[in-house]
Amino acid sequence: MILYPFQPGRTGGYSIVGFDEQTRQPRGELLLLPAGELPPEEFRGDAIFGGTSAADDPRQLRPAALAPPDARGVWADTQISGGELEAYLRALLAVWGTRLWVWLEPICMRFPVPCPTGVGEAVSAAALQDICARYPSHFSPELLCRYCFFSGSEGRPSVVLFDTDDTCREKLALLRRLGVQQVFGFLPQG
Repeated sequence: MILYPFQPGRTGGYSIVGFDEQTRQPRGELLLLPAGELPPEEFRGDAIFGGTSAADDPRQLRPAALAPPDARGVWADTQISGGELEAYLRALLAVWGTRLWVWLEPICMRFPVPCPTGVGEAVSAAALQDICARYPSHFSPELLCRYCFFSGSEGRPSVVLFDTDDTCREKLALLRRLGVQQVFGFLPQG
């Protein structure tokens, strides 16, 4: 597996040299761009995430859900609000194989219960800390994240899904077991 660790606190405009987990050697380069930004002409790396590039640039990673069947590289994240993460990733790998890049982005979102749309809203670190201080959290083996059930400010039931370093390690271990070749994002230490 080739890992491309994002730099904490940076939002884009830099390249990341990947490293092979087994050999610990540099391998590959990913350009991380803010929305709307074009890659510099001199970039000769392997892939581009975010930003904007020419439609014919094969290095541009496309969202797996929107990519044409012949895309050279596609990305998907590990944030699902229902189902089972392993089944979701297996389905993506069946279609995309080694062309799949997985974005490991820690989740921290609140969802109404029931949640017919599967769409949640971001929760700040301070709000999460407050929720976890008042309600017990549990581990979801299906989603490989933690969750808390609580009543929202409107009195309606809600669930917050969130990652910790431990759950991110669990997700990374799953990606290894499944044979994902390229992983990028906020990778846990240790």
